Amino acid sequence: MTAPSATVFDRPVTPRRFRSDIEGLRGIAVLLVMIYHAGAAWLPGGYVGVDVFFVLSGYLITRGLVTELERTGRIALPTFYARRFRRLLPASTLVLVTTVLGARVFASPMVAESVARDGLWSAAWLANYRFVAVGLDYLAADLAESPLLHFWSLAVEEQFYVLWPLLVLGLAAAFRGRGRRPIVAGLVVVTLVSFAWAVVDSVTDPTLAYLSLHTRAWELAAGALLALVGARLGPGAARLAAGVGLAAVVGAAAVFDATTTFPGPWALIPVLGTVAVLAAGDRDRNPLAPVLDRAWLQRTGKLSYSLYLWHWPVLVLTEHALGRPLRALEAVACLAASWLLAEASFALVEDPVRHSRRLAARPRNSLSMGASLAAGSLVLSLVAAISAPTLTGAGQSERALLEAMAQFTSDGEPDAAGKPVSVAGELDEALRTILEAAGDTEAVPAGLTPPLAEAGERLPRIYDDGCVASGVESPPCVYGDPAAERTLVLFGDSHAAHWFPAFERLAVERGWRLVVLVKAGCPSADIHIWRDGTRGDACTTWREHAFTRLADERPELLVVSNASHYEAHTFEGERLEGEDARNLAEGQSRTTSRIHEVSPDTRVVAFGVSPRLDFVAPECLARNLDTLEACTPTLADAVDLELRDAQRARATADGIAFVDTTRFVCAEGRCPLVVGDLLVYWDTHHLTVAYAHWVTPALGAALFDDAADA
Repeated sequence: MTAPSATVFDRPVTPRRFRSDIEGLRGIAVLLVMIYHAGAAWLPGGYVGVDVFFVLSGYLITRGLVTELERTGRIALPTFYARRFRRLLPASTLVLVTTVLGARVFASPMVAESVARDGLWSAAWLANYRFVAVGLDYLAADLAESPLLHFWSLAVEEQFYVLWPLLVLGLAAAFRGRGRRPIVAGLVVVTLVSFAWAVVDSVTDPTLAYLSLHTRAWELAAGALLALVGARLGPGAARLAAGVGLAAVVGAAAVFDATTTFPGPWALIPVLGTVAVLAAGDRDRNPLAPVLDRAWLQRTGKLSYSLYLWHWPVLVLTEHALGRPLRALEAVACLAASWLLAEASFALVEDPVRHSRRLAARPRNSLSMGASLAAGSLVLSLVAAISAPTLTGAGQSERALLEAMAQFTSDGEPDAAGKPVSVAGELDEALRTILEAAGDTEAVPAGLTPPLAEAGERLPRIYDDGCVASGVESPPCVYGDPAAERTLVLFGDSHAAHWFPAFERLAVERGWRLVVLVKAGCPSADIHIWRDGTRGDACTTWREHAFTRLADERPELLVVSNASHYEAHTFEGERLEGEDARNLAEGQSRTTSRIHEVSPDTRVVAFGVSPRLDFVAPECLARNLDTLEACTPTLADAVDLELRDAQRARATADGIAFVDTTRFVCAEGRCPLVVGDLLVYWDTHHLTVAYAHWVTPALGAALFDDAADA
């Protein structure tokens, strides 16, 4: 018996009766994903469409495998994999190759090289683990996503297709003559273990949990269990199951968001919802048939695989070409273009190859075709990665610029050569001179530190140390001299984290104990955080835990530092237009009061807002290696001056010191991205480790020498 078509997007073929409910579910699922990826705020959980696909995949593949096993006593693995190759590889190879080449045209050289590397892993069915290794977290959110990112879910399914038939065969052979029970038992074990793994990893390592086979297998297994056990529902129960199931899927898409712990345990809702709709059966019993059978939804389901493949590269590459986030109408236009591409590739590639008599005549033909396509994709991606344009500047070394800072130490003592440390004013003048000269630099210098291609890989060590809170409580991380009597606390979001290299150097050189209370995306300022229509209560809880920690630490000095992008909302979520600056400044004032309540003798210093670019710094520099001026923003463009002034005013009113951090990165109205041989930013608004470390003497002077408004 010919193995059934079994991908999440596939349609059961003869001799099986076509189920329009499955086709309609595919249509709904791919629409959820596409709308979500287009940035629709009203569908923050559209990513659950992928979970629907996983359940359908497990259901279809298992139904086919077990039916073949029961009818013939065996599973023809070459035939099964041949059908997988014909179904999956032609369309995915076309999209992969087009995307890798498109990145060379529409994206920066740095992005093009990264996409080529993504292509290598995607062609090898390992894209999900490539993105686990790269790391998809809050800090990566400002970097344009890979146009091949969506291949992660294809990789999960492909890995499942490799392993699941072997497991079915193994169980059937080990327990010959016992029917489906051993397979069901094995599947129950897979489901329970995988789900438990998903729940644990969703808390301890969310990226791994979201992208990995071992934390997603239970979703495919849920569909597989339904295929094995079946469901005998009466008309009333079928109607209830179908209605509740579809409501669960759509409701999850509307309610879930980026803060939802996923896939465990909340993926249970869309997964069980999909199982319920499948259990209700097709049009004879399913009350949703009038909805799922609509012609446009059936067509969408038929194109779902092609739509899924095309929509994400079109969205991402268009964003790269424009050099900014897409506006709503632009995103809609991208989805329309994706639909046209899906129609074309389905008609010209996907369907003809899938139904090719010559390829279907012998499994070897399809397997050879699949191997050739995979090898071709690997070779093309490898060549694209190797031949990517250079990311190294040819400008003269500007290292001499940095030497003016070398005469200063950060501990208030003479340096090794016996030179006395200048007062803060002299150091400020030296830094200003350096920054002014940097603004006149024409080309990216050779030997840039860090190299453009590695900028996003060299983050402050507190990330690797696990000291940036992932939950609602900061880990007990201490740096500098742990036994020192004087304690310094760094308190804030990822902007506090990007100053960490400087604070660690200060703590070591001055003999202080450094405590970090940092959570990315959560400011120390007491404000209401709302994202995608959901209040960020985790930030509030984390902040309260931080105050408890401060009551225990009672530090001598505490520095607060936060990003500038937080919008003003009421507790109920009402947007307060034009109030962002006042809201953040007053929120920091409330935090200052709480700090003084729990630790009255602590000296508090507020760091002002840092520059925020409209582009990713390394990408802009990669496009403009010989014209640095094209990537040099003005102070007015890069800094929210209204917020800076509001922060200064509130700090003065609260009687605490204020440090204008623009003094460390801007001069004469310009904020250069390269200073000497140092890259200043690794994304749109976070400093590189190298630059933060270099500017430490100036930062130390502002903290310890000025001892007042800076």
